[in-house]
Amino acid sequence: RIAKLPPPSPLRASLASRPYVPCVTTCLCIPRKAVAAIAERSGKHMLLRVIHLNVHRFANVAAGSSTSAAGSSTVGAVGAALSALHPDLVTLNEVDVAHMPGCLESVSTALSLPFVEFFGHVRGTYGNAILSRYPLSRRKAVHLEGGTEFRFPAGTRKFNGEIAKENEAHRIVRGLLITDVELPSGLRPLGVAVTHLDHMDVAQRRTQLRHIVREAGDGALLLMGDLNALTRSDYSDGAWRRLEERARERKWQLPQHGDLSILRDAKFEDVA
Repeated sequence: RIAKLPPPSPLRASLASRPYVPCVTTCLCIPRKAVAAIAERSGKHMLLRVIHLNVHRFANVAAGSSTSAAGSSTVGAVGAALSALHPDLVTLNEVDVAHMPGCLESVSTALSLPFVEFFGHVRGTYGNAILSRYPLSRRKAVHLEGGTEFRFPAGTRKFNGEIAKENEAHRIVRGLLITDVELPSGLRPLGVAVTHLDHMDVAQRRTQLRHIVREAGDGALLLMGDLNALTRSDYSDGAWRRLEERARERKWQLPQHGDLSILRDAKFEDVA
């Protein structure tokens, strides 16, 4: 049995007074045949509270700004808000341990989740993390295929501090971290993966989803992350138009849907 998560309103409420409000984005997918294998032993069931959050580098960015104030951080706010939800497992996107040294240690302590795995798929310092109440063993850490390519205007200072040269191309690299969670009382290990997919190009996102399916294999796997993949029925016509307007403003591809059929075809089931 897998329980649905409660609404994420406690996190939103506790951060509402702050300039930067991270958004809870959750996608839990699992092969149907794996449900019994995850948390059942001798007719018993184990419930886990699982939370996913894109922390946006733990940067405290004021509304309308693209940069954070020197030394500002949401590490304390995120830790306090998530701890109120008493999670057993937390997965995070956009963790930047160079920008916020010690961020994972601080959040791990605040949540009493002592076991941490981090895959810095960009320069070894930026990527995805898994925090757990139970021991973790890394199964694999993969740089995903695909990723939108674009060119910075010459002279632009990039995230790594380097200055872009004329006609220099940049590809948005994405990563996949897969671990096994060693559950108590002799329960079988739970496979947990976290990723963050392309937000600009549906073809690149589909390439990444197909790569994830290949890496997932046939066993039980809980897939978490900011997938940037939309289901049209989740949005009213007005909400969909606003997504289109935002995409036009940012010169992105217009929003599309249907990407998640790749996971469904691979026998994943959305349990969020």
